[in-house]
Amino acid sequence: MASQTYCSRHSDTATSLRCGRCEDPICTQCMISTPVGFRCQECAQVRPSPVYDVSTAYLARALGVSLGIGAAAGVLMVFLRLLLGGYLSGIALAGLGLAIAEAVSWAANRKRGRTLQYVAAGGVAAALLALMVFGGALGLLEIIGAGVGIYLAVTRLR
Repeated sequence: MASQTYCSRHSDTATSLRCGRCEDPICTQCMISTPVGFRCQECAQVRPSPVYDVSTAYLARALGVSLGIGAAAGVLMVFLRLLLGGYLSGIALAGLGLAIAEAVSWAANRKRGRTLQYVAAGGVAAALLALMVFGGALGLLEIIGAGVGIYLAVTRLR
């Protein structure tokens, strides 16, 4: 009678699967499907996709671009609000989300990921903050526009 084998990572999970390379027992939670069969995580060499692997230098560059564009756009929107009213500054904040996301993507060498999503959202928030500091109280359309801008920036960098 054969003895029961257990996963090398999960000692309480019985399994009959083995890694195709090192022959260690693996469970269905640990197995990774590769073109040559199932492998354990060590043998499959799981790494994040290069598209989502952002270095510190690219992240710092993207953060500077995002905050710089956001602050400058917020100050420009103060003048836009004085000339045309608060309606267009709300629409401009929505469009600013896409512009900042594109600039962040460019500054980070066309990378994507959650960290860059936060950076782009911070740029839109910086624009809203600059608009509030230099232009006074915010209107409802400006707040909604900023929310739409953040949403567009985040979805662009997924």
